[in-house]
Amino acid sequence: MACAFCGLESMDGTYARIAALDVCEECRTSGVFHHLRERGYEAQNRVWVSRSGDIKKQYQRITIRLPVDTGIRLRCVRERWYHDLTRLFRRELEVGDPLFDEYIYVAKGSSADVATLLANEGVQSAILLVGVQGTFTLTRSLLEAHFASTVGASPEERQARVLEVAGAALHIVRWHEEREGSA
Repeated sequence: MACAFCGLESMDGTYARIAALDVCEECRTSGVFHHLRERGYEAQNRVWVSRSGDIKKQYQRITIRLPVDTGIRLRCVRERWYHDLTRLFRRELEVGDPLFDEYIYVAKGSSADVATLLANEGVQSAILLVGVQGTFTLTRSLLEAHFASTVGASPEERQARVLEVAGAALHIVRWHEEREGSA
């Protein structure tokens, strides 16, 4: 068994399970973007704070340009009460996972390819983490996750988000390669 990001075996044989991938302690704690860059991905994590009067908001945007063009347009957000109204005019894609379907609204994307991609456990895991707190978007080869919080996330929480989104990127590329290989 090897780490999904660095490809090395863990020194002590233990791995964290992140986005349905095995991740070694080194990658989990020190970051994975350099491993993604070695594989042709472009990755960036930006965190900033804004103030409006007494209200302080922390934002995080994780952007990963995939080395492939998936042709997919997908946008997922947290399920809200007003999405019930939207369903009167537009049919929402349901993936069949009760937890995912309860908490995530697929705001854009309804093709058979999107449904197949969303059936992937790792992609669902990342979208659940991102979607209940922000927005998860895939536009062909650009994967973005955006979070906003009035409380602010700890460095560990921000790193966990990066790992989930990076894991989703690996799953999306693997899904694309399998799809292209079978075509």
